[in-house]
Amino acid sequence: MKPNKSAEFYFNKLYYNADVIISIPVLKNHHYAAITGAIKNVAIGSSPPNIYGTKSMLTVTKATPKYVVDKWGPLIRLERSKKINHDPYYLSLWMHDYYLCKPVHFVVTDGLQGSQNGPDIPGTTKQKCLKDNQMNMRLILAGKDPLAVDTIHSLVIGFDPDRVNHLANLSTSGCVNPALIRVNGRSVHDVRKRFALEGGRINAMNAKHSSYKPPQLKIETAKVRNNKLNLHLIIKPRQTVKAEIAVDGKIHDKIVIGNFENVIMDIDSVKTRPKNITVYAYDHFLNCTEKTVTMS
Repeated sequence: MKPNKSAEFYFNKLYYNADVIISIPVLKNHHYAAITGAIKNVAIGSSPPNIYGTKSMLTVTKATPKYVVDKWGPLIRLERSKKINHDPYYLSLWMHDYYLCKPVHFVVTDGLQGSQNGPDIPGTTKQKCLKDNQMNMRLILAGKDPLAVDTIHSLVIGFDPDRVNHLANLSTSGCVNPALIRVNGRSVHDVRKRFALEGGRINAMNAKHSSYKPPQLKIETAKVRNNKLNLHLIIKPRQTVKAEIAVDGKIHDKIVIGNFENVIMDIDSVKTRPKNITVYAYDHFLNCTEKTVTMS
């Protein structure tokens, strides 16, 4: 049984029969779900309002069920027992189940501005909300792995993806591992802003993190032999989840996860002997330390 105690899922036919689903969310947080994103917007935005909707959206009585035309068109019989429980724990389970029935193929997250304190602040006007809570980010997130894009979304606005319930639930290991995500373009630590979440529910507030100190890093040795780069890095393993290596400014395809004291990488594609090796060490929140050595 689903969190709303029913055995069925209902989908808009156009959505259900689509060959490709592209989710286009806005970069913002949410007082129930911690963050919005590709997954949350599909799992809530695509569900019929008589199933997802709150009491304020619909008039339903136990004694006299009513019939209304929902946003998808057909007449639906409304029953209070069929509604989703909006407690954050159950809401995250709903998003997990509903999303997996029809996953997203591609994500474009609109972060040109972004919005904190989403979706609204009780007791304020829309004009004040818009003025006080727009976040000028000037960025776009895009990718074909919705869980990865939403994880970066979470980190960009200062939230721990492991404590965003629906993201952790969708991870096969029960937690989200940013070490497995390659971010092309500007780095998370370069663009991050800490989004406020006033009046958020406890689980959403708990998803915010305050860890912005980058990990310690030292390049002890760097050698090239037979088109192989060998690095001995001094890194505190509990602080660092991954390292990326750039050879003369070009990021290598390999992501280093663990065994930092003995990194061996093929550099056959480098036509001349490399001059500069740059190491980027990241912690769980993708705070980054950068070190460069010049090869002798």
